[in-house]
Amino acid sequence: MTPHFLNGIIKYMSGKIKAGVLLDKLSSAINIFNKEMELLNNKIKTIGLNNGIQNQLTGAVVSLIDECKAIDNLPPGKLSPSELGQLKSAFRNSTFKWFMQSYCIRRSYDKPQGYAGDFAIIDSIYRNVPTGKNIGLALDKYYLENVGSRAMRSRESFIVESASSFIRSKLAVKKEHISLIDIGSGPGRDIKDIFDKTGPIKAILMDRDREALDYSEKILAPYKNSIIFKQVNLLRIMAGEKFNAGKFGTHDLIMCVGLYDYLDHDTSVRLTRSLYPMLKNGGTMIISNWDISNPSRTELEWVCDWNVYHRTEKDMRCILTDTKIPHKNINLTRDPSGHFHVVFISKS
Repeated sequence: MTPHFLNGIIKYMSGKIKAGVLLDKLSSAINIFNKEMELLNNKIKTIGLNNGIQNQLTGAVVSLIDECKAIDNLPPGKLSPSELGQLKSAFRNSTFKWFMQSYCIRRSYDKPQGYAGDFAIIDSIYRNVPTGKNIGLALDKYYLENVGSRAMRSRESFIVESASSFIRSKLAVKKEHISLIDIGSGPGRDIKDIFDKTGPIKAILMDRDREALDYSEKILAPYKNSIIFKQVNLLRIMAGEKFNAGKFGTHDLIMCVGLYDYLDHDTSVRLTRSLYPMLKNGGTMIISNWDISNPSRTELEWVCDWNVYHRTEKDMRCILTDTKIPHKNINLTRDPSGHFHVVFISKS
């Protein structure tokens, strides 16, 4: 009999023999996963969460995701985008009794702000403090400790240290009138971490999400006299390239850390071109993007429906070349995890 979770999609599988084998394996893996979750949940309710149970849960999730990765790695043409989308939907329907008990997974999937990686999720990852009870707490711990979340913390630390070093070097020379602008600022945690290292400088935090700005105002309360919080549709920045410097000022440091993950090639080029005139001579712009190597990509896409642009180094260089910014002003590197591209663009 066809496994229940494949109902509605198996009719598309005729002639896809290899895909059919993998689908059967995934069905079996889901059944095993659900039974293991039931057992672990009962254990947690009886004796509480401990390292042994947490490790068992991690192993169960990893085994399940490995079967999803096998399907992701199918040769092109084995499954159409529509078929893969229906398969992911069926996968979620079969596993979300458990996954949705995690605060982080549920919020990523529900997208209350309209996208998966909103300010609350990003700050949860940065703070690495799981919430919930019973198996929900264990799944939250798994989410926050997977390779992708660790890579995001690595990126944040790398950019905070890089920005702090740049600001300190500027302060040593200018002493005053140093400013930064953060585009798509999210929770503002990285700005707080920077100011904790350097002391406050004049800053503009810009985001389309009013809730994100309200949240960052609370985080940055000790530095509120130095910061302006602006709610801006970022499309206005791309449309107003010639006027951005007059409207938003020029700055020693421009940060745009998580936004490019959601932008296609042409939009990424336009945004970079639009930001560059807002950079003072001697200033630096910092942008970042997921690398294609993200080990947590499958679970983000299958479990959380969190889809972003993962780029190769060649992809990043194509974007940077198309901006027409002089090559000598661009330094493309990676954070210590190796899973994020980080670009430093200077202006002289």
